Amino acid sequence: MSLSQQSEESGRGQQRTQTCSSLSTDDSPSAIPKISDVSIPLTTDNVQTLTASQTTPMGGRGRGAHLKPRTLVPHSHWKVSDLTIVQFKSNTQPSKPKELGKIGEAIEVMVNYFPIIKYPHSGLVYQYDIQIKTKNLFKVLREHRRVLYQCWLNEYCRTYTQINKYKIVFDNHHIIFTIDQPLLNIDENGITEKIMAPNRINHQEEYQISIKRVGNPIDLSLLRSLDEFYNTKTNSNINVNDVQIIQQILSIVLHENCSSNATYIYNRSFFAQPILENKHGHWDLGLGKALWRGFYSCLVFTNGTNRLLMNLDMSYTIFIKEQSFIDFLCEVMLHSPLGKKYYKNMQKVQKAEMEVVVEFLDQNISGTHYHGEIEFLLNNCERKYPTLPTLIMHNRAFVPMEFVDIQPIKVKRITDEQRALLCLTSSMIPSDYHQSIMEIRQNPKQQCFEQDPFIDAWNFNVDVNMLKVPARILPMPQIIYTKEFHVNNEQLRSPGVWSSTKTQFHRPTKFPPCELQFGFGIITQMIKLKEKEKEIKNQWNYSRLNNILLKINTKLDGDNSILHVPDVIGEFFSHGHRYMYVGVDLSHGAPSSGRKFSTVGVVASADDIPNRYFKEIYIQERLPEARGQSREYVVDMKQIMKSLISQYEQHHRYPPKAIVIYRDGIANSEFDSVFEKELMAIREACVELSSVYRPYLTYIVVNKKHHTRFFPTDSTGNVKAGTVNDSHDITNPTTYDFFLNSHHAEKGTSRPTHYYVLYDDNKLKPDQIRMLTYALCYTYARCTRSIAIPAPVKYADLLAFRANFYINRNDPWDTESDSSESNILLNQTVNVENMIKSKRIVLSSKLAPDCPFFL
Repeated sequence: MSLSQQSEESGRGQQRTQTCSSLSTDDSPSAIPKISDVSIPLTTDNVQTLTASQTTPMGGRGRGAHLKPRTLVPHSHWKVSDLTIVQFKSNTQPSKPKELGKIGEAIEVMVNYFPIIKYPHSGLVYQYDIQIKTKNLFKVLREHRRVLYQCWLNEYCRTYTQINKYKIVFDNHHIIFTIDQPLLNIDENGITEKIMAPNRINHQEEYQISIKRVGNPIDLSLLRSLDEFYNTKTNSNINVNDVQIIQQILSIVLHENCSSNATYIYNRSFFAQPILENKHGHWDLGLGKALWRGFYSCLVFTNGTNRLLMNLDMSYTIFIKEQSFIDFLCEVMLHSPLGKKYYKNMQKVQKAEMEVVVEFLDQNISGTHYHGEIEFLLNNCERKYPTLPTLIMHNRAFVPMEFVDIQPIKVKRITDEQRALLCLTSSMIPSDYHQSIMEIRQNPKQQCFEQDPFIDAWNFNVDVNMLKVPARILPMPQIIYTKEFHVNNEQLRSPGVWSSTKTQFHRPTKFPPCELQFGFGIITQMIKLKEKEKEIKNQWNYSRLNNILLKINTKLDGDNSILHVPDVIGEFFSHGHRYMYVGVDLSHGAPSSGRKFSTVGVVASADDIPNRYFKEIYIQERLPEARGQSREYVVDMKQIMKSLISQYEQHHRYPPKAIVIYRDGIANSEFDSVFEKELMAIREACVELSSVYRPYLTYIVVNKKHHTRFFPTDSTGNVKAGTVNDSHDITNPTTYDFFLNSHHAEKGTSRPTHYYVLYDDNKLKPDQIRMLTYALCYTYARCTRSIAIPAPVKYADLLAFRANFYINRNDPWDTESDSSESNILLNQTVNVENMIKSKRIVLSSKLAPDCPFFL
């Protein structure tokens, strides 16, 4: 946006509106009111139920009059593109561009990928299915199968001495692979043997092993056709299924040795039993739990100089500490209600005394506090021991607790204090982080491939050094507050961080006296002091007040700042542009929350900056019949997008010509299914608004849950904000993707965001997508810094989180309330095919529909 475009109403629609239209579908079991019948109540923290034709007259700047029912408009009003119906319905994903982006300062970075210099280009791999059961024919737990497999393999190799055991690998589940040597005496009919092996408490027990050969041999010479597969995708000697199978085989080989040395394996992360506290990855978190540090390892295929790479990273998880149950009891009860009261004046107490714990758990002594103590203990025992003081075991035997020891098991539920300690412990500066990964690479029990006999037997060779790849630092947009005060890259010591303390907002809000007096449309800003801060005399320092005012000014229709961007993306921020930026987040809650439902937050930009957002909130719950199905699909995407586009059209008096969607929360394995369902739903929403409405769509997945890290080659700090990497050396060989580190990390090691461009009607050039994504990271209203993901998807995340406070914790579908002002109107639909219930939360209409109340 040029300076000449900075009018007071810059980036605004023609008229701010109060409410928007409701939506419905004919197949909804609980019909949502039709467009012409009702005004949809929109967002505020004061939740209210409205009935058809209700309006809330409001005055004040930016509120506007109540929208009248929609009247029929000519098709020309909705014709925004030259897309044919065939083009609009296409699911063809954009090809990965051969040309990389060019804008930005060229640099070189290290990435935690290790090139695989040599790998097998020939040989036949045979596959076998192995089933391991107890003598009572019960399946063995997955974490114990490796031990039993190893016992069987040792016996088998003693019988058949000509077998090279290093050419045999196991996937820790039920598959065995062997190269160039079929297992003797085992064919498609299989064999069944009984072996004696240690059980989980190290006592010898009888097990039954059944093994049979399955499938056809896999020819590794297909790897020679990777070039043809990546570049043509047609008439190739190798297909997608072949690549996936070969990648699985090679991955198992590369992890066979470390799997044998690991105590626990979870999702490509390997953990060994800690030796000393605070060393070798073990930190006490209290309440009988400890943080373990292991490592993550994954084989990656690329279409760059090195076709195969090993991605090594650190991984953390929480286990119950290995100790006697009595010690566990004393440690946990120190934090019980009576424990806190008893030990409140005692410093540095690590465990409660056993005599005191006995009194806590004696109903005759603790009296009315007894049930509270029992409930606290059960919650912190992960409900494994349902009664005290005698423990009921899995076989229904009663065992005194002093005879019980606790073995490490992975847990999810932790307290806020433990989570803070976890973050503090796992945070490492980049130089230490880099060194820790190199230690993983050099550890014979982890990923020191030079001492791995399986690597040699399968003809592998892995580089000892991290891969170095080219990258670029994108120019940051200019941040404009007033005509006199601009922020640009030259003024900043650290790109992505600036100060606004020496200027006023670009457009400060006004506080009309009538609104302050009568409370019309005033949104709240809650401020909570920490316990330690209450004793400090000067809690309200300038920095804190400034951060609070950033939120308040935006909530009350002000603009903190606007952007002046490079010409390559000028059209996306120009005055009167018709791009709508959408953020979508589907939140399942923290693993420790015990939540059975998911919340959907979707926001859509309402102005040019973008600063104001329309929004929709839904709740989703899978029925018991659908527990095994995907949780990532937004069931009511059609209703959501229909509502958001309608609000945009009524606000501006014209519909958006293009929609750029940033979608958070999709696993790589579900890209195709989720993307196709949601894209189809978005198109249906457009067509239902008008048969000729075919906006240009761009669908980008935002992924922060990955293990790729960048390290600068010329310093020991983090890579700078704006560092982008789209090199073929590390990106997906077939999917259009790139990495962007858009924020400045002052603590720890920064994690870049991984973006996947799954659909693009707008036909954006590589530089446009990178620069647009980066610029949107500077529009976040809560702070004066760029953030790690674009503001629309961050706002969707905040909105989905806020939805939790509108739901009854005991019954997420119960919306009854004594106060009509706090009622939530839920419109329910059921996706019959996927058996997922979806309900819409309708919020109060007291504020403008585009107010970002969730800040």
